[in-house]
Amino acid sequence: MTLRMTTEEVGALLMKHPRFLEYNLDNHIIPIYQYFLSLDFSTFEFSRILQRFPQLIHFSLARIKQRIGYLRFQLNLKANDIRRIIYQSPQILSLSQDNIETKVQFLLEAVAAGATLVYDDYGDNDNYENNVDHYDYRNGNPEFGIDDEDASCDSLKIVQTLIAGLPSVLNLNIQTLKDKVEYLRERLGQEELSRALLRCPALLGYSLE
Repeated sequence: MTLRMTTEEVGALLMKHPRFLEYNLDNHIIPIYQYFLSLDFSTFEFSRILQRFPQLIHFSLARIKQRIGYLRFQLNLKANDIRRIIYQSPQILSLSQDNIETKVQFLLEAVAAGATLVYDDYGDNDNYENNVDHYDYRNGNPEFGIDDEDASCDSLKIVQTLIAGLPSVLNLNIQTLKDKVEYLRERLGQEELSRALLRCPALLGYSLE
């Protein structure tokens, strides 16, 4: 295994996260690397993810699979969107499940007041993890995790649009998100705010100052 990093890049990584050297190569680092390859990340892309967020190695493979599985099976994001989200904003993998779900629900309500997502409880059992392991991320859709009612499908599409349009949005502080949404709602009104966020999710990434 080689990540083809320069000496300078390795030095910068270790300066950011000196504990990187404490992790077992064969039993911890390589399995994570191989998992990312199975998701169609290239070695170069995995190297860049580590340079941006070396703390990734702090987390177990099971936790990483669970976070990516949430994006795939519960939010039904497309494989290309998941790869872009993780590549641009790998810090998402460090967030707690409650943190992510709270932000997802807030984003949904910012566009569609009163809307909600219905989750299936796959996060902590063997069936969920097995599906994460064996699902082919390049083809098709999973056959679970999505409520069939039209309202739920509409809610899901809203969340998909916002997260895929601004991968870093889940890393924003929830209070920061609330302040931005409230500011935009006061000036645009709810109807125009909804349209604006769906057209340009990046609005939530701008500073209020």
